[in-house]
Amino acid sequence: MDDALTHRYFDRFGQEIILTAEVKRVVFAKHPEVSHFFDKVTGTLALPDLVKRSTTDPRVRLYYRFYQEVFGGKFMVVVVKSVEREFISTIYITDKVKGGEVIWQRRPTSSTIGGAMSSIFQ
Repeated sequence: MDDALTHRYFDRFGQEIILTAEVKRVVFAKHPEVSHFFDKVTGTLALPDLVKRSTTDPRVRLYYRFYQEVFGGKFMVVVVKSVEREFISTIYITDKVKGGEVIWQRRPTSSTIGGAMSSIFQ
C-alpha cells in the first residue's frame, strides 16, 4: 500500500481506518458535496454521535456525526468495512439515520443539537 496515497484515521475504539486514494476519488465523484466537508472525516470517526452495524452486511459499521454547519444541519456518515483490515468504503451526507444494531451511542447532553439529534438518542 502506497502511504502517500492513503489517509489513515483512528476511530473512537482506537482502530486504524484506511481510506485509499481510489476510494476517495470514487466518493468525490458519487458524492461531490463530501469534498466540501472532507475535513470532518477525522471527527466523525474519532468522535461520532452514533455507530451502527449495517443491516445488510455485519462486517460494515456506519459512523454518524451531526454537524450544524453541513447544509444547515446534516449528518456525515463514514461507512467502514472490516475485511482483513478496517477501510472506508464510502462517505456521504444525510438527514436520516439508517436502521441497524447500535454499536455505540454518545450520551445526549445539554449542548446536543435539538430536534435532529433527539431522534437518535431515543
